Amino acid sequence: MGVRGADVIAVHDLSPEGEARYRGSFDAGYWPRHFAVIGDRLHVGCERGHEVRTYALADVLALAPEPEVGLVQELAYASAPLPSPAFVMPA
Repeated sequence: MGVRGADVIAVHDLSPEGEARYRGSFDAGYWPRHFAVIGDRLHVGCERGHEVRTYALADVLALAPEPEVGLVQELAYASAPLPSPAFVMPA
């Protein structure tokens, strides 16, 4: 789930019954407006940061459980400048 204002992507695990359990959050850039999984990458449109960030999906899925309340973890990413991206989709 993208959380604008906090500027994070919150990662949740789903139980076999479909119950969501919060795992942790990572820095997703300034104002993560929209994100999409395309292939083996997670792409995040940072609307007010004027960039698109891309993360290895394996890194996102391997995000460790939050070690302390409110900790925002860092993941490696690549970035490309783009004025106010509000939607991410395959080209």
